[in-house]
This record gives sequence, C-alpha cells and structure tokens, in this order.
Amino acid sequence: MLTRATLAVLCLACAFGAVLCEEEDDDHPFGSIRNCAPDSDLAELKDVSVLGFAKNETVCTLRRDKHTSITIDFVAKKREWRVFTKVHGIIAGLEMPFELKHPDACKDTGLVCPLAPGQHTYTYSIFVDKSKPKLRHVDVKWELLNEFNKPLVCVLIPARIR
Repeated sequence: MLTRATLAVLCLACAFGAVLCEEEDDDHPFGSIRNCAPDSDLAELKDVSVLGFAKNETVCTLRRDKHTSITIDFVAKKREWRVFTKVHGIIAGLEMPFELKHPDACKDTGLVCPLAPGQHTYTYSIFVDKSKPKLRHVDVKWELLNEFNKPLVCVLIPARIR
C-alpha cells in the first residue's frame, strides 16, 4: 500500500521528469540525433535526416540488405578545398570504422569542392549489407571532415541493425 508521502514523492518525480524531458527537446532540435561538433568554427549544422527515421523516434532502424540515405543541411563558415566523409559505429564506447565506397564528400553528394562559405545540402545513399551483424544498439558517428581532418559537421545517430 502506498502512503501519502510516497505518492507525493512519485508525483514530484513525475513532474520533475516532465520538466527535464521538455528542456531536452528544446536542446535537441534534431530529435534523438545529436550534434557531436556543436562548437565547430568551420560549419553550423542546420538539419539532419535519415530516410525512414522520424525525429520523434528514439532509435533509427537500419535494415540489412536495404538502402537508406542521410541528408545533412549545414552552413559552411569558410572555404574548404576538400571534404571527406568518415563513418564509425560506436559499440560499448569503441569506435569501429565503416568503410564507404565513396569517402570523397564532393562526389555524388550534392557538394561541390572547393566548398564556398554558405548553405549546403549533403546527401549520401548507403547500402546496409546483409553480412553486417544484427545489433540492438550502435551509435553511428557520421562526419564531414576537411583536408586537415577537422570536423565541419558531426552527427551521432542512435541505431539498431535488423
């Protein structure tokens, strides 16, 4: 049987939790996708989306033997002569590189190098091979790097592979 004191504590905890969740939504305009280079002096992330992943979902489901795509809108603050894509899967804190067929971000992605300062949209289509293991949780770290390996944009996407 619950006492009045226990009920009061539960009500306060629920109210406090609701406030925390509300504040978190304001801090994360990309839903559960996180900006992992928020202080970049090279670019500002404006939007990010993954095909089939709604911003109100907490985990992106990547299906093996299927294509998906990522679209990143950003504003470049400086001219960049070359831009590369680097992708890692993070499992239990360990970053494992994911080899891309086309790591040059200025080929077939909507970007043209040299990249001029201003608004840009980057889109990359990726095939999730059936040989990839099924994973309950992996954070996908997707980066756009300049020729000096400095991040223009970095996003962390909570995902699972089915």
